[in-house]
Order: sequence, then structure tokens, then C-alpha cells
Amino acid sequence: MKKSIISFLGISSLFVFAKTPHQAATSGESIPQKGFLEHDENSKISPVSVEMEFAGQAVPLSDPSVKRRFAIELTTSKYWRFIATNLTAKSERYFPVIRPILKKYGIPDDFKYIPLMESGFTNKVSVSGAAGPWQLMPETAKHYGLTINSQVDERYNMAFSTEAACKYIWHLHHQLHDWTLTAAAFNKGLDGIKNAVARQKTGSYYNLRLNPQAQFYVFRILAAKAVVENPSKYGYLSRTAHFHYSIPTFKVKINNSISNLSVFAKKHGISMHTLKAYNPWLRSDRLDNPKKNVCYLEIPMLNEISPLHLHSI
Repeated sequence: MKKSIISFLGISSLFVFAKTPHQAATSGESIPQKGFLEHDENSKISPVSVEMEFAGQAVPLSDPSVKRRFAIELTTSKYWRFIATNLTAKSERYFPVIRPILKKYGIPDDFKYIPLMESGFTNKVSVSGAAGPWQLMPETAKHYGLTINSQVDERYNMAFSTEAACKYIWHLHHQLHDWTLTAAAFNKGLDGIKNAVARQKTGSYYNLRLNPQAQFYVFRILAAKAVVENPSKYGYLSRTAHFHYSIPTFKVKINNSISNLSVFAKKHGISMHTLKAYNPWLRSDRLDNPKKNVCYLEIPMLNEISPLHLHSI
């Protein structure tokens, strides 16, 4: 089940067309601050909170090592591409889908930040083969009930992939009995965390020495949580913009095969491109459904789409 490396999207793709503060300082370039959340360079607020929690567990920021790791990720988060573009709109669209499913499985609400941090809610594939918002590996996705074939990859379906991720997270927590260790195991794998705990004789994630990716994984989640929940506290100014994530949609119930998705899309007044933008789990130009399973296709309401919306799809 273990992902061999952290999602390519979770870290590296967030820096496309952007530089870290260290790179910018080296090159002498200024760093652009645009988008929904713009950093206020005049902010005097300390980058590290006095108190912070993850999944109801206090983060021991009184520990200098813990405070340093959180500060590093919080500072780096200011330059994440998804924060500089459409993080707010995507969160508003996808958190309402994710949160009820987390609640259904008894998983703390803070786990909603994992797909945000892993992929920025994008639909690309990491160099290790992980895909979808939760960056699930193929074998993990299939083990927890997702379909992956030439026509469908349910890792890209937000609701389905969240169901699978929750089943995996529940399994991890059943073995580890600690939510912070569970979050770390989502990246490093169950055996990796269990072996580290047994070898180092500590049950606290914050006291474990792990490989760099796992060592900072939870802190990346905490940084995302901190900025999203309190943007002004960390020196961000709200900006208004419109993306297709905020366009109202309706769902069409399907219980048969669709031989031509382009024709289906045209019947609903949209293009194949738009259909797949709203249903990225569709991987072909047809949808075979011999067992007549029920599924739903999301369709944007055309009267709500402006030229700006169309340009962003």
C-alpha cells in the first residue's frame, strides 16, 4: 500500500513557474504574489502560532525542533503555486464533498487537508504512479474498491477516491491508534511507521527521526491548514476572482452504456472537453456499463458560465 515517494504534485508541481524563497534570493529575482491569497510583505505577524492542533491533538510547538519544522513548511507554503492561484475556490468546491465522507468513517476533519497538500486538487500523475486528488497508488486504489481501466479511473472521482482514502486511513489508524502517526503513514506506509516507532521507542510522530519526506509530511499539512484557516494571521490578503470551480452544476444519473461521450455532451449543451473537466475520471470517448451500475455525471449549468469561466476550464 505504501507510496514509494511523496506525490510529485504534492510538492514539485506546486513550484511550476515559481521559485522558493531560497532560489529567488540566490538569483536576485523578486517573487510574484498574485491570486486569491496574496502575501502582505508589510505583515508583522509571527509565522508560527502559539498553539496548533492536528486531528484534535496538540502540536508540541514548545519543542524547538517541532517549531523549526513547522516554521520551515509555513514559510515555504507562501510560495506554493496552489496558494498563489485558486486554492480558495477549489477548497470551497471540494471540502463539502470530502468532509461528510471523513465524518462517515469517523476520521478527523483535518484530514481534508491531505488532498489539498498532496495534489492541490489537480488531476495529474506523480512520477511514482500515484494519481487523483489523494494521490493513490493503483494497487491501493483497487484494494479499496476503485475501478481503474482504459475507460475509467475512479482515483480522479473526488467522492469515490475520498471513500477509498478513508478506508485506507481507517485501516492505518486501526493499526497505529494515533491520528498524527496515521497521517504520516499515509505517506510513508504502515510498515515504515510501525518499524520506526518500535526501533526508536517512541509513539510520538514529532519525536521520530524519519526520511525527509516523512519527517516534514505532517508539517506540510499543518502549514496548509494554518494558511487556509487564518490567511490574514499569516500575512495574506484576500483577493476576489472567479474560476469554474464555483459554477453551479447538476448531476445526470447513468445506468447504461454511453457509446459516444461527445454526443452525450452535445445533448447537454457542452463540449467533450468540458464534460471531462467536470468528470476527470472519464478516460475514454465512451463509457461501457454492461452491469448497468448507477453512476452520475456532473454537468455545469450553462446560464452560469461567463466567457471568463469558459477560458479557465
